[in-house]
Amino acid sequence: MSNDGDQDTGDGWGHETEQELRDEADAAAVRRHRLLRERVDAVDRDLAELRAAHADLASTVSERLAPELEALGAAVTAELEQLRGAVTEMLAEHAKAENPPVDWAKLSVEDATQQWATLARWVGEVLVPVYGITRNELPDCWPLHFTAVVELSWLRSAHVQSYLPGTHPHITAEGHTRWRPAVLARLAEIIASGAAEERCEPGKHQGRALPAGPAAAQPGSTPRKMLALPQHWWSAYQIGFHDDLARRARRQETPTEAWLPAPLS
Repeated sequence: MSNDGDQDTGDGWGHETEQELRDEADAAAVRRHRLLRERVDAVDRDLAELRAAHADLASTVSERLAPELEALGAAVTAELEQLRGAVTEMLAEHAKAENPPVDWAKLSVEDATQQWATLARWVGEVLVPVYGITRNELPDCWPLHFTAVVELSWLRSAHVQSYLPGTHPHITAEGHTRWRPAVLARLAEIIASGAAEERCEPGKHQGRALPAGPAAAQPGSTPRKMLALPQHWWSAYQIGFHDDLARRARRQETPTEAWLPAPLS
C-alpha cells in the first residue's frame, strides 16, 4: 500500500510540475508579446515623430531656405555674369594690345616705316592671294593715294582683329561680308575719280605710266583681271613709301610755333 501511495504522490507531483511549466511558458510568451508590442509602439511613435520632423523640415525649407537658396542662386548668377563681362573686357584689352589701331596722321618716320612694310606684306600675302583681288579692284598706284593707304591699313587691322583668340565668329563674318567690300568700293571712289585721260588704271597713275615692275605680265589674262600681285604695284609702293617718309621728316623738323598766325595789324 505504501508503495502505491508513493507512486500516486510522485505522479501528482509530476503533473503539477508540467502544468506549472506550461503556465510559466505561456506567461513568458505573453511577456515577450507585450514587450514586442511595446517596442513596435515605440517604433511607431519614433516614426511618427520622424515624419512630423520631416514635415517641419520640408516646411522650413519651403518657407525659409528655398527663398534663401533662390536668392543665393541669383547672386551667384549675377556674379558669374560680372565675371564673364570682366573676362570679356580683359580679352578685348589684350586684343587691343596685340592689334592697336594705326593712326597714320601721328606716325613718326620710324613708326611709319614699319607700318608701310606691315601693310605691304599683308596686301601681298593675304588680301590679294586669299581673296583673289584683281588689279581692277586694287589699282597698281594705290600706294600713291594716301587715303587709300589709310583705308587698306584700317582693313588690315579689322582683318587681324577678326581672327584673334576670343573673337566671336559673327565679327569675322562681318569682315567678310561688310568691311572688305566696303573698303574696295571706297578704293574705287578714291582712285578711279577724275577725267578719263587722268584716271588711274593698270600700269598708270593719273594717266601717266608707272615704271614697269619685274615680270609684271601675266600671260593669258587682261590687265584688269590679273591678280594685284606685288610686282604690279611695287614701283608705286617705293615712290609712295619714300615720299611719305620725306613728308614726315619735314613735319617732324617743323616746330609747333610755325603754325602760329602772324600778329594782327
